[in-house]
Amino acid sequence: MKLTRNFPKHTEVTTMYHTARVFLVLLSVALLWDLALAAEKRMGVPVIHIENSVFDFGQVPRGELVKHRFTIRNKGSAPLKIEKVQTD
Repeated sequence: MKLTRNFPKHTEVTTMYHTARVFLVLLSVALLWDLALAAEKRMGVPVIHIENSVFDFGQVPRGELVKHRFTIRNKGSAPLKIEKVQTD
């Protein structure tokens, strides 16, 4: 009487191993992403929102004073610091 076992073929084992590795990598990325989002919510982040961020004054004669008001809002959960403003 001959005893035989049905072992998976080498390619099946390699495919299962590869699938398991891919699953673990994806699971790790998902967990890290979730931790990062939780930390962001806990710490808060500023989110700048500028309505009509571009305004064209057109042709302005030399020496004439021109003004325009930009509305800037912080839609985040942490203080927004504006450190530098410049024109093009």
